[in-house]
Amino acid sequence: MATSNPTKQKYIERIRAETTYPIFRRLVGVLATLIHVLGILCLVLGPIIGIVSLFNAGAAGLVIILGGIVYGLILILSGKLFKETSFMLADIADSITDLNCRY
Repeated sequence: MATSNPTKQKYIERIRAETTYPIFRRLVGVLATLIHVLGILCLVLGPIIGIVSLFNAGAAGLVIILGGIVYGLILILSGKLFKETSFMLADIADSITDLNCRY
């Protein structure tokens, strides 16, 4: 994660290290990893199944190849987006809790 303000980066690192929601963060990490694995499987198996289908079903094999690649890329991107937005929500909750504890 890159940011132009090192103070913000240190604050986010501290908030994440001292999170009030560790189970949520772990669950998000596990789910994001599963989504990435599914995306990689689509990227790998889609073309393999598509090539096999080229010999049996003809043009449908091309659709399977392209579909596997496109769907795999969508899953990988969705996994990254899911993880980032979920961590943003947890960061906001942790930050608000941190600020409210100071008063």
